[in-house]
Amino acid sequence: MTEEKRSTGGCPVDHDQLTAEDLARLPTPPGEDGPPVVGKTLQFIGSSDTFARTMREKYGRTFYAKVLGSRTVFCNTPEVNRWIFTGENDYLQNRWSQPIRTLIGRDSVAALQGDAHRKRRAVLNPHFKYEQMDAFIPTIRDTIERYLEAWAAQDTIVSATANRNLAFEIICSYVFGDIDDLPLSSLRDNFMQWTRGIFSAGINLPFTRYGQALQARERLWNQLTGIVNSRQHDDLPPSVLRSLFELKDSDGLSIDTIVDEIQILLFAGHDTTVSALTNILVLLAQHPDVVEKARAEQAAVDPANLTTSRGLKNYPYMDAIIYEGMRLHAPVRGSFREMTEDRCFDGYRIPAGWTVSLRIAGTHRSEHLWDQPDAFHPERFIENEHKKTPFMYIPFGGGPRLCLGQNFAMTVMRLTLACLLRDYRWQLLPDQNLDVQVLPTPLPKDGGLMRFERL
Repeated sequence: MTEEKRSTGGCPVDHDQLTAEDLARLPTPPGEDGPPVVGKTLQFIGSSDTFARTMREKYGRTFYAKVLGSRTVFCNTPEVNRWIFTGENDYLQNRWSQPIRTLIGRDSVAALQGDAHRKRRAVLNPHFKYEQMDAFIPTIRDTIERYLEAWAAQDTIVSATANRNLAFEIICSYVFGDIDDLPLSSLRDNFMQWTRGIFSAGINLPFTRYGQALQARERLWNQLTGIVNSRQHDDLPPSVLRSLFELKDSDGLSIDTIVDEIQILLFAGHDTTVSALTNILVLLAQHPDVVEKARAEQAAVDPANLTTSRGLKNYPYMDAIIYEGMRLHAPVRGSFREMTEDRCFDGYRIPAGWTVSLRIAGTHRSEHLWDQPDAFHPERFIENEHKKTPFMYIPFGGGPRLCLGQNFAMTVMRLTLACLLRDYRWQLLPDQNLDVQVLPTPLPKDGGLMRFERL
């Protein structure tokens, strides 16, 4: 049996016997283009869950819709996740819409394809391995403890904003090494406005979110270019920037490409962490029984484990809380791949040039995969519910584009939760909207208003 036949979960087509003529005769998935130009983009951006549910009820589990300028196939199953991950650089390639490509930069690792993508990741990967982060853990922990102390001194904390500030300082320290002379506040403001436009409708007018994001990207670009130029001849401490300079010297990497790379690494190491941490803190505030169980685990484990990446893995229940938080509110809800040749999936022909949607959030909330999928139940990860079907739990994606910053995000989240559980209590303030808005990353609509205090 071929890999493709196994990965399509009982596809009615015998792929071993499928000829080019047979493939050409297969129907394309049912669906609709929608209105001219915009297609179904506004419905998709407005509420991807409602959009997918409505289309699935109308057309079945596999359907297409024209979104973000492309006919896009949707299918919310682990089988399609596997099909996408194994098809990268074979019959699929990464796809960003033109507005997003403009914002993320054409030379960043996120925009590269094939060998260029693999080569760039090979340079960056060592910095995001757990063992390479051990020397940086004291800096992360010191930063976290300083922020938590400041939070406890205030009456009200907007959790999303507080976590943004914390995560941004940490990722800047990791990328640049020394941040004492960086204009962190200005960098952060431009960074936030830039990222808010990445998943907008892409209408470039001065008053639109996308237009403002383009302006912020230019300001951020100029700031980062100045920082990079000022440091390229310095004796830098171990950092991502030093590795990029080494690549520049050995492989002709330009300053523009380095700046593109830094921008996307700030995004990769920041937004997933902020989304996950904020939603986890809200969930824990609503489930004091889970907090008490996590505190008991903290008390039973030698605190020396908080000093190394290996030691941080000795808190299985804390990890279960993090995993369950990312299952309920996937920090990256999905992505897109473009077909480079005609292929068959689920009995349909998916033509070259069409797009396939990877629906991480939809898979994580599927009632066909999870017991009580909308319930917060960290124990499911102790009981290995997430392992009953491959590719049913994919918070950081998979395949060649597995999230570069996943180990960094896990380290920051583990250390932050460990410090909170050991020394602090927190509660949600009344009269706030805790509904989660999903773009650009899932966060409570009012940001998660909280009060922190020392134990």
